[in-house]
Amino acid sequence: MKDKNRYQVLLFIILITMFVSGCKTGGLFQMNEDVNKPLIPVTIKGVTSTLNISLPFEMTDKGKDEPIPADAKEYVTKSQRFSGHNKDMVVTMVSVNYKKELMDNVNENDIKEVLKVAVDEDIQNMNQQKSIQNLQYEIEEGSADGNPAFLVNITYKNGKNNMKGKCIYTIKSCEAWCIICEYMDSDNIMEERAREVINSIRIN
Repeated sequence: MKDKNRYQVLLFIILITMFVSGCKTGGLFQMNEDVNKPLIPVTIKGVTSTLNISLPFEMTDKGKDEPIPADAKEYVTKSQRFSGHNKDMVVTMVSVNYKKELMDNVNENDIKEVLKVAVDEDIQNMNQQKSIQNLQYEIEEGSADGNPAFLVNITYKNGKNNMKGKCIYTIKSCEAWCIICEYMDSDNIMEERAREVINSIRIN
């Protein structure tokens, strides 16, 4: 990977890990009130791509722009965060859009390197948080709607709550996406629902 693209890797890490590690799950309860209801299709518009995903709740968050670090503004055009929840699950989606000329010479192996470094940095970041204990994780390389991706399955303790999560990292064209589902560790129903959410991802 060229030096310019290596710098792009660092930018991806800065922008993604800053938001993922800030997810809050303190308000979750294992209620399963909507377990028999079908997932609700949601469309999230990025800058150069559109995320289509199905969630176990209605998405009312219209998203917000996140500040871009000064040293990233030369390469990144926009970063957005979307979040929604019910009493059983929190889902957070982050998009980072890069300038087209930066990504023109990036091949699939470069993208995989970007994603893997971002995953490793996220795990390290979570391990450094005082509120998170007993972090365990498994990393799987795969694809999301035909795009290179990494899926991370995590378990951890946050205060008195034993938590579980599924996180997927992928890049489509000039836009990186990270989608995180978090729920109680004992909730096998939400475990299956999170799997359905991840499998529903389509990026156009």
